[in-house]
Amino acid sequence: MDVRFAEVPESEKSEKSDDLEFETLIQLPTAFDSRVQWPNCNSIKLIRDQTYCGSCWAFAAAEIISDRICIQSNGTQQPIISPEDILSCCGSSCNNGCQGGYTIEAMKYWMNSGVVTGGDYQGAGCIPYSFRPCSTCKKAKDAPSYNSEQNVSGQNVFWRNDWLLSSI
Repeated sequence: MDVRFAEVPESEKSEKSDDLEFETLIQLPTAFDSRVQWPNCNSIKLIRDQTYCGSCWAFAAAEIISDRICIQSNGTQQPIISPEDILSCCGSSCNNGCQGGYTIEAMKYWMNSGVVTGGDYQGAGCIPYSFRPCSTCKKAKDAPSYNSEQNVSGQNVFWRNDWLLSSI
């Protein structure tokens, strides 16, 4: 975070006290379960496997996008967005492949370029995740490596039919 955002500028400081009365605060529920709130959205219930690739940032973006589309459409659209598409195509502004990346940049990529569907390893969708689950891996070095220059051009026909650009 940029240091200039860490403190409130003098011009924006208020004369009012920061001590708000408890009654004026919004009452939050004691519990909230999105699976109960949106039971028709299957994506919310999924637990996905990134194996030993440091792609949590791409999975997070793909899962947010999948969930938002489902919630916004009241469950009529239930895509499972491809983290592989985000890993492969988002570019250097988003990521270093399996070495990490930025979820917010992946969200911007979706907003500007769109993404395709893709399930887990050997799953359904346009570009499923290419890493097999690694239940026998004991260290990250045992996992397959990721080539950020991966060629997904063979998917172009499917990609055009499957592309989901943000409208949310």
